[in-house]
Amino acid sequence: MCTEIKSPAVQLRASFVPYVVFVLIWGTLLVMWSIAAFSGTIAGTWKAIAISSCALGFAVLLLSRFQIVLADDSISYRTLFGGTRVLKLSEIERAQFNSGPQSYWDRFGLEPLDRLVVQPHSITGKAVLIINGRVFSNSDIKRVIHFLGPRFVERAQALSRVTRKL
Repeated sequence: MCTEIKSPAVQLRASFVPYVVFVLIWGTLLVMWSIAAFSGTIAGTWKAIAISSCALGFAVLLLSRFQIVLADDSISYRTLFGGTRVLKLSEIERAQFNSGPQSYWDRFGLEPLDRLVVQPHSITGKAVLIINGRVFSNSDIKRVIHFLGPRFVERAQALSRVTRKL
């Protein structure tokens, strides 16, 4: 009897940097409106405080839902609005890292500017998995690329953002 030892799944979450960016943006507004509210200089500041608080809470919630799980034979990606999508390694035809707009419609923010595109085989009937590369750290993106192994196809500009800091 042969028992197979499975390695534990690796969970990758949003890096610290996007949290800092959103807290700086919305937190600064929240502090400024709070100062204005308590000094009584501007009317209607409580609405601005409520909007800034909600925006900050939503940004933190959005970032907390980003997750990549690398299991023995599959990769899963979870977002707040997209839910969880899972692809087995045997279903993946190729993957590549794209930076910048690749088509006319990419300029309108329909896809992230830095993204890892995982293309399944057409016979699986599954949609392309697009992982937002800006939310995760460079080391996490490199870990996913290493996990995908020979399925990852390098392009001239594919790893420019990831390898810049090596």
